[in-house]
Amino acid sequence: MGKGVGFAIIGVGGIAETHAKAISQLNDKGYLAAVYSRSMDKAKEFATRHNAPAAYDEIEYLLDDVSVDVLVLCTPGGVHRNVCELAFKRGKSVIIEKPIDINSEKALEIVNLAAEYGVFMTCVFQSRFMDATRELKKAYDERRFGRVVLGRVSLMWNREQSYYDASPWRKSLELSGGGILMMQAIHTIDQLLYVMGDWEAVTGFSATLAHDGLEVEDTATASIRFESGALGSIEATTGSWPGSLRRLELHGSDGSAAIEEANIVLWRFKEERADDERIRSINISSNEGNKSIRDPKAQDIGVFTRLYENFISSLETGCEPLVDPISSVDSIRLINAIIMSNNENRVVYRNELP
Repeated sequence: MGKGVGFAIIGVGGIAETHAKAISQLNDKGYLAAVYSRSMDKAKEFATRHNAPAAYDEIEYLLDDVSVDVLVLCTPGGVHRNVCELAFKRGKSVIIEKPIDINSEKALEIVNLAAEYGVFMTCVFQSRFMDATRELKKAYDERRFGRVVLGRVSLMWNREQSYYDASPWRKSLELSGGGILMMQAIHTIDQLLYVMGDWEAVTGFSATLAHDGLEVEDTATASIRFESGALGSIEATTGSWPGSLRRLELHGSDGSAAIEEANIVLWRFKEERADDERIRSINISSNEGNKSIRDPKAQDIGVFTRLYENFISSLETGCEPLVDPISSVDSIRLINAIIMSNNENRVVYRNELP
């Protein structure tokens, strides 16, 4: 029996490896108590490699395990609802790999179910835990940008055809809910909305241009109007060779800033502060950030561990996690609206979606 909070990973695909490594860094705060897969062989193999004492191929048996406090869903976004409801009814809290659901209305249903049963949940938007994101949001909240005029997301990545062929759910609209927007760009879109707040209207285009056999887009663009009056843009593709680092920019009348992966690459304001030089030196993504352009397994384990530590603190104090359930739906809603705009060839307004 481990110490601290007992976590159970559901699904043993690539991202589950990242979660297992993050959990292993929690020391006495938490441990991997169990693993679930539809294949018992896969569950046992994963559990053995990551020192989990139990492996299951039946959800009910896992939920009966008293050492399991929190379920970690590493399954496609389109199949989260049923497991969440079973877990909530048993008093288990849940960490959900993004997105909560592929549809904002269904995502809100899951959020409301967690509230109804009085359990905690969060979504894995680990980019909020980057030092660079924290500094960007602080500067925005302190109005250092003056009148913010533009927020920009750019994600020019490369994913080979084999990436989709190896996991057919990535091709499926029903299971994945989308391509480049829902699977990759959603993290940077979440950062944008986390910093700049809600949007008012969006128009977008999406297409499948670089890969075969996909029901989802591999390339998308969008123009956004925020409630603040500022404008925004999104440019994203998995069809770029050799690709480039994902980038988030904010521009305003009194300053501009940009993040590439976890690095601050632009930090200029009309009124300099003593701490600005330190902030400009934030550069921690290095090789892992460069790898992510082409390798979906390249992850910064540290920010995942911070997410786990924050969630454990929420369980202990009763406070909402940094990635609170309601704000976790924001990026899903915007992505749904971009696809709707493309399909219906029109501007989509925020008040049209739940």
